[in-house]
Amino acid sequence: MQRAHHVIVLPIFIATICTSAFLLFSVQPMFAKMVLPTLGGAPAVWAVSLCFFQVMLVAGYGYAHLLERYLAPKLALVFHLALLALALAALPIGLPAISAAAAPDRAYLWLITILCLGVGLPFFVLSANAPLLQAWFGRSGHIESSDAYFLYAASNAGSLTALLAYPLLIEPLLGLTTQSRIWAVGFALLGALIAACGWSTLRELPARATAPRKSSADLPGLGFGNWKDRLTWAGLSFIPSGLLVALTTFVTTDIAAVPLLWVVPLALYLGTFIVAFQRKPPISRRFLLGLQPVAIAITIATMDWDAGLAWAISCLAGIAAFLATSLLCHRQLYEQRPGAERLTEYYLWMSIGGSAGGIFSALIAPQIFTNLLEFPLLLGLGMLCRFGGDTSAVLGKRWPLAASTLAALAVLVAVITTLTRGGMIAWTPQMRVSVLAGLGMAMVVTYRWITPQLVATAALVLGAVLLPDGNKPIHVARTFFGTHRVIEPPGAAFRILLHGTTLHGAQRIADYRLTGTRPLP
Repeated sequence: MQRAHHVIVLPIFIATICTSAFLLFSVQPMFAKMVLPTLGGAPAVWAVSLCFFQVMLVAGYGYAHLLERYLAPKLALVFHLALLALALAALPIGLPAISAAAAPDRAYLWLITILCLGVGLPFFVLSANAPLLQAWFGRSGHIESSDAYFLYAASNAGSLTALLAYPLLIEPLLGLTTQSRIWAVGFALLGALIAACGWSTLRELPARATAPRKSSADLPGLGFGNWKDRLTWAGLSFIPSGLLVALTTFVTTDIAAVPLLWVVPLALYLGTFIVAFQRKPPISRRFLLGLQPVAIAITIATMDWDAGLAWAISCLAGIAAFLATSLLCHRQLYEQRPGAERLTEYYLWMSIGGSAGGIFSALIAPQIFTNLLEFPLLLGLGMLCRFGGDTSAVLGKRWPLAASTLAALAVLVAVITTLTRGGMIAWTPQMRVSVLAGLGMAMVVTYRWITPQLVATAALVLGAVLLPDGNKPIHVARTFFGTHRVIEPPGAAFRILLHGTTLHGAQRIADYRLTGTRPLP
């Protein structure tokens, strides 16, 4: 009987984790699509929604950590099932009544409010399941229970299935009302599966299962070493999460804000977790270390170039850079995983870093940057993952040389920018691309030398941020609905209005100088 119980424990946990992840990641595009028409199809709808879901993930992981730390397993199971029942009473999911009103000028706050009221509680409960179920499995007595982290790959497999199924099957075949009702049925089924997982754990080890949680004195403390671990986990999660939002914004700005394009970067992001959280990853670290600087150099050099195929090249290179960086970061996370007693804490700090990255790219960057500068900044930070994020140990006594070299390059860039704006240098977009390509080449060829490569990386990012693009900027504005620019290309007879790299209008310069107003149609 005991042996038969062990046989079914792992399949039950895998089925429960996959079901929870499927529901968690199918509700994200479903609810964002409900909101999309009200906000005019802006790419920021998905960026802000993704940021909200990441913050709710932190709340769910924090809740799971508190349950594991302070409640006995039986009481934790009862409490969690009660919260599931409360969330079930709020279903099916739909837009709250206040969404009928027109969105106010502050679209960010309006969207976050709608997300909280419409999907907040069910998503919060679902987000706690991955770490909670892994912790329960760790006490199940199963032969694999000593290292439950492999179940995180199963969780991400369920998430990936949902993301692929939504644009290809669910959205084309089912209306939003039907989707919401079927999702509610799946949520009820999940409650039964979670009860089965909890029962199997309590049944297997009654002596350990009914014992109270360790006191704070028995658990890892707040020493410097522990905080270094926590900040490392958060930092390694921050970069891929921020890149996910930045890449999605970059791609959808010039095409369309539709679920199919939303889920592709997120599916790739989840795929990196599946690949990285394996005992023997299928992609070698050496290959990723070679791919990363090449992809980053091409992305940064071409992302603002308006040549024929430049945007497509930049997108493909950006996806490759995103994948390589995320795989390196997530593999570092896996290799630095703690023992089972700190499992929920580990996932909590991962989620904190992930939500911070999402907040930076979705909410903070649009307020401080007029262009999509967060993308090259995060790509540059991603190069630190090659060294585990500890640059002080890597540079050692060489940091004065690196700092002085970078300062000299910063002065050179500032001089070029000043002379260009003063009309003393005829700077063109091709010159900008050439300089960035040269810096990118330097970053690639110095891969054997740590200090020169870090300096070249910093110089490349600095150039992307500060070097003028060669077009005379008349007006630049970045809002919830995207980045709009009015520019005057060198030698052109027109001023043009761009949204991203998409042309939306043109005006003869001669007509403007003659009348001083916008010409009538």
